[in-house]
Amino acid sequence: MNLTHVGKGERERSIPSLDGLRAFSVLSVILGHLRSPQLDAIPLLQPFRQGELGVAMFFVISGFLITHLLLKERSEAGGIDLRAFYLRRTLRIFPPFYAFVAIVGIMTMAGACVLPRAAFLFALTYTWNIGPYSGIWIFGHLWSLSLEEQFYLIWPSFVKRLRSAANLRNVAAFFFVAPLVRIAAFLLVPPVYQQRIHTTLLLLPDHFLAGCAIALAMDADRFDRLLPSLGRLRYAAPSALYLYIIDPYLDRNYRAFRPLIGYSTEALCIGIILVYVVLRPNSVAGRLLNLRPVRHIGLISYSLYLWQQMFTGLDTERFVKFPANLIAIFLCAEASYWVIERPALALKRRLTPGKGPLIALVPVV
Repeated sequence: MNLTHVGKGERERSIPSLDGLRAFSVLSVILGHLRSPQLDAIPLLQPFRQGELGVAMFFVISGFLITHLLLKERSEAGGIDLRAFYLRRTLRIFPPFYAFVAIVGIMTMAGACVLPRAAFLFALTYTWNIGPYSGIWIFGHLWSLSLEEQFYLIWPSFVKRLRSAANLRNVAAFFFVAPLVRIAAFLLVPPVYQQRIHTTLLLLPDHFLAGCAIALAMDADRFDRLLPSLGRLRYAAPSALYLYIIDPYLDRNYRAFRPLIGYSTEALCIGIILVYVVLRPNSVAGRLLNLRPVRHIGLISYSLYLWQQMFTGLDTERFVKFPANLIAIFLCAEASYWVIERPALALKRRLTPGKGPLIALVPVV
């Protein structure tokens, strides 16, 4: 299935609407973390302040884009070079991340924040999601980045070694088994650990798998009719209604809903919306997501995600309140993008030439 790129007169960079979808996702995280009477007074804004949903969207996008790029490389080059893949991921993800951790380390040495030394070990090794420091706010968002990195370590080998049809069967099997494993964990682990169920890749693969399945289906001729049919407003609109109205209600009122089927249905609905905005960039939603300012927010979404944690939360907001903290988030993100990300991306292009359009695979939560 051919995915045309947006943007006239500029180098092709991404699949239509995905930068905009990243922007929408990271803004959900930021708005969900900001504490402000002004924001609280806007009733129609409240459904869009769901940080966890923004995280889930990024997981689906990551699964889709990683798989799409690997399949594209295999189709064009006749195989997949995993060493080159991991070099590209390293240059894309590590520089801004380790810069952020370094700044937090300097702040800790200066006494501006208090963190145990061991916390930095879990942060630097992308194992925060299984570590004991989940209550530390400034690093609290690293659980999702850890999930992303662990997904990157596992999934590319499947794409390299197996054909798309076999991987699609594997994805379907994992997708249906995941809720059963999650339910078993929910019933067997002590209540104190139940809140960590959503932070391990084994127990929360649903969103990544949904994105992988879409890319695999796009690579298979037999889905050429199904996906355009699925990517229609009559499916996307109910999916959005479910995500922003029904899902939060069920989550609030039924404790076992998310481990049972909530994560899976959420992943499916996000996947339907992704298909809709990618295949129909000229729709109202597609045109909104492809506006230049919206796409720019998506472009810097990785840095926005990294830095928003430093300027939100109760401790920080005692000193930096809305809208000053929102401005600080965007200023730090812009600086991170232009000073760190852009040079790293330029180095990536020099070291891995001939890899086609630059598609930012950003693990944002």
